[in-house]
Amino acid sequence: MGIYLTPELKTYYYKCLEEAIDANEIDNGLKEMLLAISKSPNIQPILSRRYQGYNEQNDWSVSNLYIAFAENIGLSLESALNDFAGEMKSKFIKVDFVHLPRMENSNLNVSSKACWKKDKDYFEIHFFVIDLENKELSKHTIFWDNLFTTLKAF
Repeated sequence: MGIYLTPELKTYYYKCLEEAIDANEIDNGLKEMLLAISKSPNIQPILSRRYQGYNEQNDWSVSNLYIAFAENIGLSLESALNDFAGEMKSKFIKVDFVHLPRMENSNLNVSSKACWKKDKDYFEIHFFVIDLENKELSKHTIFWDNLFTTLKAF
């Protein structure tokens, strides 16, 4: 069973985000958004991926955000994400989200500089995964803009 976001864990995950930004491991289009979301004491982005459009090296058309949260906002965050998914559906964009109380770190690589790869307990926290799989780049832009609007309320 995972734990919820605490002030101490918030500090740890924020430091990991800063390190990822410094190492250019975060998409330029997401940096400011993730830092702004991180200002909330109740939520913290812990992993993200932004679809950049098709290319021959990467045909994986997924954007996603893993976001840890404090126990006191779990239900309200889930409700807001449900509303977000409904709003996206009205724009013909299918968004999925799931709450995970923990997840085994299958990407473990202790020689990596990325926290999410070198810390075997990195995903031992309650978090939501919000994702969009679609080959239309414009839908990913709408996804991120609307997701940011939803999360900045927390």
